[in-house]
Amino acid sequence: MKFEQWMKTEGLSDSLIKKYTEAINGPLSVWADLQDFSFGSLSSAIDLDVFNAIAEKIESTDDFQIRNRRGHNIYTTALNKYRDFLASQSN
Repeated sequence: MKFEQWMKTEGLSDSLIKKYTEAINGPLSVWADLQDFSFGSLSSAIDLDVFNAIAEKIESTDDFQIRNRRGHNIYTTALNKYRDFLASQSN
């Protein structure tokens, strides 16, 4: 199952699905690449432990902190949703 499909089954609105997907595939993946934390788009991560390690590094950057505050924690929420998605896939 894809991330978008999973969020739909969780009852999220189309607008939230779009926001979270764009955050994961856009800025969060870019920040990970710029810091050499990742190997491409975060949405290609299929291992929860690997994703968590990358996400923790992203969350510790100043750019993340500033933009996450401005965006009313959209990036934190997107990371948490993707964590939940990966956890559900391993069950």
